[in-house]
Formats: sequence, structure tokens, C-alpha cells
Amino acid sequence: RLKDRMKTTGVCIILALNIGTDPPDVSKPNPCAKLQCWLDPSGVSRSKAREIIGERLEEQYAKWQQRVKLRYKRALDPTIEETRNLCVTMRRHAKTERLLLHYNGHGVPRPTDNGELWVFDKNHTQYIPLSVQELRSWIGTPTIVVLDCSNAGVLLPAFSSSFVGGAAATAQGPQGQVALSSSSAPRGVQAGGYVNPYMTS
Repeated sequence: RLKDRMKTTGVCIILALNIGTDPPDVSKPNPCAKLQCWLDPSGVSRSKAREIIGERLEEQYAKWQQRVKLRYKRALDPTIEETRNLCVTMRRHAKTERLLLHYNGHGVPRPTDNGELWVFDKNHTQYIPLSVQELRSWIGTPTIVVLDCSNAGVLLPAFSSSFVGGAAATAQGPQGQVALSSSSAPRGVQAGGYVNPYMTS
């Protein structure tokens, strides 16, 4: 049985932080939480802050998986094309092994009820919606998806619907995709994700 255990071989980190610019649908109280991975981004340059946050996330995942050397790849304030390239490249290397995808969307608008999260245009002047179904088809299976953004639970129903673009799988199946969220799905909606009470957004 131990031979059949699946291992995680790669971690994809997507940081949509847009440091220094608040999303249009966010009204922050004063004072408010500022730390991202225990870093106050206002204390360093935007590009340096993104790098440090990405490195710290990698370090956190490395602590959990010390026996195996994981492959890490980051997309910092990415476009749709950069996000697709990240997912497709990591899936190609992982083959049939499990990937972990961590999406941090604290610098973009909240996810939509239509199952969309946000990335950027190539000039970083506009927010561009990205369908969870597209993301799922690029990253393939098996995958664990960590949704680290405000109102993340609204995306959980998109992970429980039928998988498109590859082998059919359910969100909870051992060979499928599992979504971890910091907030629950909308009331009355059956979702295939797991709500982690220790995650905050």
C-alpha cells in the first residue's frame, strides 16, 4: 500500500498582490492587517516585497515536506498567459504526481459568483478575470488548490462541478482536485472543497 501513496512533487505559487494599490472593492479599516507572510510590504520596494513573500511561502511548504525536494515555480502579479504557462509547465514535469497550487489574491478584487478569480493585463493597469475552470484544465490532476483571498468560498462550487479539459475527476476524488479555502461556500451550495478554519484572508 505504501508504494501506491501519492506524493506532492511541485508547488505553484501565484501572487496577485499589486502591492501599494488597494482593489476597488476593498474598504480597509484603519488600523488594518498589513502583513503578508509576516512581512509588511510597505517597508520595501514592490518588486522586493513580492520576491520575499514568494520565498517565504516556499519556505513554509518546504518545512512540511522535508523528505522530498519539491519543485517550486512562482508567478508574481501574473497575466493570464503567465498563469497558464506556470500551470502547464508544472503539470508537464509532475506527470501523474500531485501538485499544490497556492493562489494569493489579496491585491485584486474578490472572486466572482461566476467562479472567476483575478490576474492582470500585461501593463498591470487592469484586472483580468480568470475562470476557475480554465485554471483547473491547465493545472490538471491530481492537485491541491489553496485559495488565499477574500471571499474565497465563493469559488468552491466551481471545484465541485465536473472537470473539463482532461480526464473526468471529482473535486474530492483521490485522483482529482481538492480546494482549500479560508471561507465557506455560499449558503445552500454543495461544494467539493474543505474550509480550513486556520487560514485567514
